[in-house]
Amino acid sequence: MPEDTYRLEYITNSIEKIDELEKLILEIEKGAGEFNDVSLELLGVLRSLKGTSGSFGVEFFPTICHNFEDSVEVFLSQDNAEPPIEIWLSFIDVLKDVRMGFLENKSLDVIKKDFSSKLSLQKPASSGRVLLVESSKALIKHFIKIFEKAGFTPSITDNGLQAFERLMTEKFEVLVTNQFSGPLKGDALIAALKVSGGPNQNIPSILLTSNKEHLQNSSSLYKPTYMVEKSPDMMSELEKYLGDILEEHWLVSPTTKKYKKSQRLENILYIDDDVDLHFLVKKGLASLEELKTLDSANGGSEAFQMLQRGCPDLILLDYMMPDMDGPAVLKEIQKQNIDVPVIFLTGKTKPEEIEGIKGLGALGLIKKPFNPKTLHEQILKVWNNL
Repeated sequence: MPEDTYRLEYITNSIEKIDELEKLILEIEKGAGEFNDVSLELLGVLRSLKGTSGSFGVEFFPTICHNFEDSVEVFLSQDNAEPPIEIWLSFIDVLKDVRMGFLENKSLDVIKKDFSSKLSLQKPASSGRVLLVESSKALIKHFIKIFEKAGFTPSITDNGLQAFERLMTEKFEVLVTNQFSGPLKGDALIAALKVSGGPNQNIPSILLTSNKEHLQNSSSLYKPTYMVEKSPDMMSELEKYLGDILEEHWLVSPTTKKYKKSQRLENILYIDDDVDLHFLVKKGLASLEELKTLDSANGGSEAFQMLQRGCPDLILLDYMMPDMDGPAVLKEIQKQNIDVPVIFLTGKTKPEEIEGIKGLGALGLIKKPFNPKTLHEQILKVWNNL
């Protein structure tokens, strides 16, 4: 029998496993049996569908199953949590839609676009996804709390090889891996990722190890971004590093809006009602060699008077101001067709707030309170990302 015939037969019969998944979810909703027992059975069917679909070369099923599996794993790791039934049932709908797409001979691009848009609806607004490679259930519970506190959506696997497969096909913002992660050790996983050319080649990585010393002589090219030694301080250290990574994530969060970039960053306009901060910004930007002028405005009205006299290369914009807040200033800039990139300086750090600011068309965000000594580096990092 030709390979395509086997594949088509598998896709046709996959409805049996999808229906089984749906039945188990409804059992959990009705409270039939122990949550954990039925959820573990749900995981077993999911993993079976994921594995067989990969063997038959059925695109997209493994990715959907991975995301579904993440949601179940997170539920199982939490005490007294309510199962997210609606989200799980929506995964069932996505699986059924993809299956029908294949049976109706839709193009792979159409199927991918359709399922990707639906899959994105199942993910809460967050600072991004973190892939955790860890086998200890006790540690996973603690890690998930830290990830969620930082605003990251966790995905979990206990195997380095499986992690590498996911890193080649899905987008993550951070990799956190135990050194002992199955046949592919943590440091080897990070090294392979850095030379992979995949979508996560340059993401930050955190290696959990019981001994930092044996990794100190590794090539710096393949070293993790951070190493956390397993100790009583491990969780607080991990939380600190995630905070550092998250700050970078806020910093370079480019909008899809295209700006006409000046060749040199010579003129900056800083808009903030806090006059005391004007001095700190001026001090922080003194290290920008190309900068010729730094104008300061106390609010939106004064800023637009300055913009009538000429357009700067970049605007640094405070978020909270009395007469006209930062978003209102940016909207007015866009309304007047002033083509200038804007970086927000803001204390707004919740994932939904960050997404809202990005949606306005800001080039990037710098977290308040900022460090004057590193402000010029942060600005250049966003500027060079244009």
